[in-house]
Amino acid sequence: MQGKARRTRSVTLYRLNVPPPIPDDISTLVDLAMVHERSTHRVDIAGSPALWVHGVLESADGDAAAWCADAARTTGVPVSIADRRSLGLLLIVVDDHVYAIGYGQGHRLVRDDLKDHRFGIAFAVRTFEALHLTSLLRRRPGARGRSDATFAPAGLPIWGFGVEDHADLVGRIAGRAHGLDLTCSSDEKDTVTVSASAGIRMHLGIDPACLKADIEEIARICREEEPRPDLEYIERIQPVKDPAQIGELDAALDDRLGKPVEDVANSLTLVVPTLRLIDYLRANSFAISLRTRVGPIEHLELHHLLDRTRQLESGTRVQALRRGHVRLYSDHSGGDPIGPATSADKWLEANVGLGARRFSMVDGRWYEVDGGYLERLRESVERVLGQRSDIRLPPWRVDDGEGERSYNLRVQRERPGEFLCLDRQGIKDRFHWRNGVEICDLLGRDGTVVHVKHAHGSAPLSHLFTQALLAVQTLRNSPEARHAFVDQVERLDQRWRLPETFEPKRLVFAILLKQGEPLGPDTLFPFAQVALVQIERTLKSVYDIDVEVIGIDAETGNTASRLRHVPTPRDGDATDGAQLRLPVP
Repeated sequence: MQGKARRTRSVTLYRLNVPPPIPDDISTLVDLAMVHERSTHRVDIAGSPALWVHGVLESADGDAAAWCADAARTTGVPVSIADRRSLGLLLIVVDDHVYAIGYGQGHRLVRDDLKDHRFGIAFAVRTFEALHLTSLLRRRPGARGRSDATFAPAGLPIWGFGVEDHADLVGRIAGRAHGLDLTCSSDEKDTVTVSASAGIRMHLGIDPACLKADIEEIARICREEEPRPDLEYIERIQPVKDPAQIGELDAALDDRLGKPVEDVANSLTLVVPTLRLIDYLRANSFAISLRTRVGPIEHLELHHLLDRTRQLESGTRVQALRRGHVRLYSDHSGGDPIGPATSADKWLEANVGLGARRFSMVDGRWYEVDGGYLERLRESVERVLGQRSDIRLPPWRVDDGEGERSYNLRVQRERPGEFLCLDRQGIKDRFHWRNGVEICDLLGRDGTVVHVKHAHGSAPLSHLFTQALLAVQTLRNSPEARHAFVDQVERLDQRWRLPETFEPKRLVFAILLKQGEPLGPDTLFPFAQVALVQIERTLKSVYDIDVEVIGIDAETGNTASRLRHVPTPRDGDATDGAQLRLPVP
């Protein structure tokens, strides 16, 4: 008895930047140079015109893999085995767009320069659960080609990946989505796993009608749905679109492409294209085609590209770079290609200044470095200050000249059993042996640590934030300090008992601003805003601590100046009396 036929298959779906119809000569769309035993068929997929191609990838000579001769020489055993990998590729027109679906190795045929590179990301930011992402790859323009890939199989919130929302380009993201009207969603479980970059890797329907319906629904989501609030910033960083500006940037790049490596090493960097990072790890040789072919090259370096572009006429170098390509090979002799060739410009990161503005070419497109930084900063400050907190502290008696320690002791007296005053109660370990580290001003019954400050300028708040971060780092990294803190709390009040492994999960900054001004982006000191955002991001992404910011009322005479209540996750780092430079995660 045969089992139930499965309804879906894991495939990779791309949207191509080409208009329909699908041409008879598909070599303009896909790289067929490495496909053998190729068979092509015009087909109909639930009423949509499509073209199917299948074949095999095999070693260049079609006879034996490149390693066979070396293995035979080493072992004395005759070895002759061909590398053969099957592939299939479906090109289909749905709603006036051409899509490509790879089966087996078929996804490697699709030309990188024809892919809609934001298609997969657009789908991800509209469907993924922001609290359960399993991997993320990002690159920061202007950081000399650095790419960071983070994997979390058990799932992490987006903030756990430490993405700078105004600066990082997310090139690949994986996670889970639920509630989708797709074939895979109706198969036993509602939650599906997806990996997205230029393409979307997920289970799609096998039956023609189901496959077409899935593509239509994915297109509808990208077209009509709004991005998830916690993920929308991923789409916000867009390439430069002004043709005149692109022309200026290209002209500056063209000039650099005509110079020796030593003259441009600070502005041109060899990088790996985002979509080829995995293939790059398998590559053992490379070939460059820039008017003429050079290769195989065992270790690709910047001079291999510039040696070619310097020979070209001024004004033609950028175009030649974009028309040229780099190909990867798994063997040392350049006989076993890995995927399609990639445009040569994607292997360069260029950093160019136009006046005071900085631009970077990433994956062949220009981006403004730190573009929109101030707007993103204000949004981050509003987000932090706009969070609600259930903690309320009594007004600060400003007219009576009440100091910080006096205030904290009064909170303990007026809220017995709710808060314990730890102001000026430093703990010592082998590193902080002189003055110790103050973990917090007030400790809440639930383990919340509260840092209190009356601030007339940025300096006291900078100290507050850095002191908080130092305290968190000390508790996290010093067993001696953790033991000392737990012991200190019990000595001060035996009714308070903390676990030996205590680490805070919530941190509150309680601030009296000047003489009672409301806390907000328009009143909080600019430097303190930058410090607050950086410290919150560090505490959340590195230490998984929620940060809240609340205002303390100022009691003047018989009235209390009410401060707008504004807490949320943030944190800080400092030593007693010294301002430290805040780390950027």
